[in-house]
Amino acid sequence: MKKLRSYSSVWKVEQVIYSFGDAKLPTPVTVTQLLWLAVSSVLVFMFRKVPPLAFIHNPLILCCI
Repeated sequence: MKKLRSYSSVWKVEQVIYSFGDAKLPTPVTVTQLLWLAVSSVLVFMFRKVPPLAFIHNPLILCCI
């Protein structure tokens, strides 16, 4: 169990997303994780022509960009 240094951490509960509409996610995702995914995807999209990202020939990565 985590030690509490103050009561402010008790009231800061992070939001968790369990599903999008009727589609349930395999694991719950926090809003922070979704923001990291969105920001990193935008950065990869912006710099896709700059080395070393220009040397990636993986179809799974290329289909997303």
